[in-house]
Amino acid sequence: MRKGILWKRMAAVALTAVLAAAALPQQIPAAEKTVGDLTAFVHEIEPSGTEPRLNKSKLKLMEGDTAKLKVRNYGEKVKWISENPGIATVDKKGWVLATGEGATRIRAKAGKRKLFCIVKVWAPSITIDKPNVTLIVGEEAVLTTETNPAGSYTSWESDNVKVATVENGVVKAHSVGTATISAKMRNASASCIVTVTDEAVALSESTLEMIPGEIRVLKVTTVPDYAAVSWSSSNSSVATVESGTVYAIAEGTALIMASTENGFAVCEVKVRKD
Repeated sequence: MRKGILWKRMAAVALTAVLAAAALPQQIPAAEKTVGDLTAFVHEIEPSGTEPRLNKSKLKLMEGDTAKLKVRNYGEKVKWISENPGIATVDKKGWVLATGEGATRIRAKAGKRKLFCIVKVWAPSITIDKPNVTLIVGEEAVLTTETNPAGSYTSWESDNVKVATVENGVVKAHSVGTATISAKMRNASASCIVTVTDEAVALSESTLEMIPGEIRVLKVTTVPDYAAVSWSSSNSSVATVESGTVYAIAEGTALIMASTENGFAVCEVKVRKD
C-alpha cells in the first residue's frame, strides 16, 4: 500500500514538472488538473500573439505619402504621438503622414504599454538635363528628366505658351521671347529657361564706339547653343577681334562679324580719337 501511494506522488510531481517545462513566458495563474487518478497544480499556457503590438514596426515613406498604423490585440482607445511632426505626423486614428525628409518614431500608448514604429522619410527629386535652351522660331528641342524614384510620372508646363510650348519634354518655339519650362513630379520640380530668337546668331551689341587702345567684349548667342563661332573684322587696321574681344586700333569704322554654319551677326565699331 505504501509503495502505491509513493508511486502516485512521484508521478504527480513528474507530471507537474513536464507541464511547467512546456509553458511559454505568458502564463495564467496555476490551476488544479486531474489526469486519471493523479492530481497536480499546473500553469496553463496562454495562447500566443495576444500581447498588444503594432501592425508595423518600421515604415519607409516618400514625402507626402501616408500609411495606417494600428494596435493588434487591443480593443481600447490608443493614444498616438509623433516624436518629430516635421518628419511625420500621426492622427488619432493612426494615420501617418510623411512631412519631411529624415527619421523619427511614432509612439502608440495602449494602456500601460508603449509601442514604437520607426518612420524613415525621403524626399522625391527631379532634374532636367538642360538648364537653358536657345531656339529659333519654329525650332524644337527635347528635354529629358532624371527622377527619384526612377521612372516617376512627370508633368510639363510652360509659363508663356505664346513663346514656347512643351509636351512630354518636347519644346516648340513659336515667337521671340523667353519662357520657363517646368517639369513636376509629386512635390518636386525643375525648370529650364527657353530663349526664342528669330536669328541663328545674335550679338550683345549692334554698335560700339571706342577710342584707340580700348578693349570691349561682345557676347554671342547661337542656335543651337553649342554651335562653333568664327570671328572676323572687315578692317583690322581699325579694330580686331579674338573670341568676341574687340581691340580698337586706330580711328575709323570696322564691322565685327560672328558667324556659324546657320547664320551670322554684325556689330559696327566706330573708333574715334579721345
